[in-house]
Amino acid sequence: MRHTGKRRRIRPPLPPPAHPTTSGDMILQPNNPLLFPAAHASFAQPVDMLLACHDKVRRFCAQLDALPAHLAAHGCDAAAQQGIAQIRRYFNQAAPLHHADEEVDFFPLLLRHCPEAAADVVRLQAEHEQLHQTWARLDAHLAALAAGHINMADAALIASYLAQYRQHMAIEEPWFALAVQRLPAAALTAAGQAMAARRMPAASGSPD
Repeated sequence: MRHTGKRRRIRPPLPPPAHPTTSGDMILQPNNPLLFPAAHASFAQPVDMLLACHDKVRRFCAQLDALPAHLAAHGCDAAAQQGIAQIRRYFNQAAPLHHADEEVDFFPLLLRHCPEAAADVVRLQAEHEQLHQTWARLDAHLAALAAGHINMADAALIASYLAQYRQHMAIEEPWFALAVQRLPAAALTAAGQAMAARRMPAASGSPD
């Protein structure tokens, strides 16, 4: 059945904040809860929530990008320690939930209503696995930096991870835009409820 509901314009990804908190060269993120991506996004609009997750990915990727130069200039000072903790917390806690949102809730819905997305969905799921593998190496590296076992960041490993994520989001986000136009409102509502439920067991803790 053709969906006849009013179509809503998709919200574009947010730019970085105009005045980020900085300490030396290291960009520090505010201590917002990580499992719930952004105050302006709502699970009632799950595509907006997926985009809000991408906004946060970009911000923490910018933090990662700044890390090698900061360590070279200042060593693993308090700003670097805080930045590393924020990066590790985000990519260990929130990023896997975001990937689950896509694989369990969004991709099947997209394929049902946009079958032409099939090849890209296969690629995106494979890229999730690649991102998880690269992150496992990078997470261990960041832990060693924070513990003082090493004192220089692996710039090549960081650059590889950032490039993988940027490529991944560039393929994914046009499908978010098409989903807003084609997916039935009721199906999106159900997807948003499932995404919210995925986070509820962790919400009673202290994700920030």
